[in-house]
Amino acid sequence: MVAKLDTTAGLGVRLLSGESERVLGSESIEEWVWEIEARQAGSETLHLELFAVFEIQGSQRKVLLRTWEAKIPVNVAPFQVVAARWFGKHFQWFFAVIVVPLVGLLWRRWRRKTTPAAVDGTPTEPEVPQ
Repeated sequence: MVAKLDTTAGLGVRLLSGESERVLGSESIEEWVWEIEARQAGSETLHLELFAVFEIQGSQRKVLLRTWEAKIPVNVAPFQVVAARWFGKHFQWFFAVIVVPLVGLLWRRWRRKTTPAAVDGTPTEPEVPQ
């Protein structure tokens, strides 16, 4: 048996559970699991097809057994759209303006705590054992 899940452009689909084509016994039950990711807001469609696979005179033939179709409304908050677009375009600036100075500030604070201070409060050079 083969299970095939198709979507419109606003959804991404990835099969999580093995192969799409599976061998079924007379009493076996199979389960296909997909991960579906929304890529944009709007009305999207999922289309599932199940095929039976037969071998007839040495060649495989697929016979469509059943189809399902579902319309899914995908809602995205306007702030999420704006933030995702901005961050995607300006990641390097965010990193340079926020992350790098923050790391420098934290490093300086950590160094101050680990360096012994003189009596008057000015930092001293660490003692080197001889």
